[in-house]
Amino acid sequence: AYIQRGSAKTVFAQTKPRNPTYLPPELKDLDDYDFSYKSDMYCFGVLLYELLTGNPPFQSPQAAIDANGVPPSLPSDIRGSVPPEIDQLVLDLLRVDDFNARPTAQATLNILNQVLAGTTEVSLPDTEFTPVEPEPLSFADGSLLGNDYKIECRIGEGNFSTVYKVQHLEQGKYYAMKVLRDPAQAQVMFDEFGTGDRLPQHPNIAAIKWLARLPAPDNTPYILSEYVDGEKLKDYCDGTKILPLSEVKRVAIALLN
Repeated sequence: AYIQRGSAKTVFAQTKPRNPTYLPPELKDLDDYDFSYKSDMYCFGVLLYELLTGNPPFQSPQAAIDANGVPPSLPSDIRGSVPPEIDQLVLDLLRVDDFNARPTAQATLNILNQVLAGTTEVSLPDTEFTPVEPEPLSFADGSLLGNDYKIECRIGEGNFSTVYKVQHLEQGKYYAMKVLRDPAQAQVMFDEFGTGDRLPQHPNIAAIKWLARLPAPDNTPYILSEYVDGEKLKDYCDGTKILPLSEVKRVAIALLN
């Protein structure tokens, strides 16, 4: 199953193509199927075999059934350094007679950890490694945000976000970037709007171009919007500047539309 536009879809949707190489035999028939979380373990078994040998064990679930879940060659037949415990794990993961008899994810992990703990092919130096923490992002004028954006200036600030005028370095275009204050609120928005492609567009509304997160270590959520050059509304809201009535009418009609 997978999530699309807020609702669950099944693996059998006609618009969602299936790769038969990784398809568990118990799910091959669209009209007569059974499954459990052990079906995922078959997929992992196919992936593990392919990582070890360079090729998947079977091209389709029917081929797996015909072979009773036994690949034409075991991983150790192709790579002599593979221990017998991994051969047996692959066979257990690819079982087709009883899919519920496949090992759990935790049991699989335990076997892999035990085998890896005994490997001697790669030895690591004894020197202590101290990871270098990335520097926090700077939002000063002229600063770079990762490899994509350059801060031109700060436009404004509110309870919801701080807004910057940014330039996309590859496109050369200018955008308004709202750096959000509340990550939890932002996650709700990401879940509802995706990357912004699910939002309707209107000529009287500044278009949202992208929803994403800034690079580490900040990982701060942001909204990238169309940049509309002009005066600040604040001067008109506090009475410093006054619009003529004809302009008030024009803006009001556009807003109501």
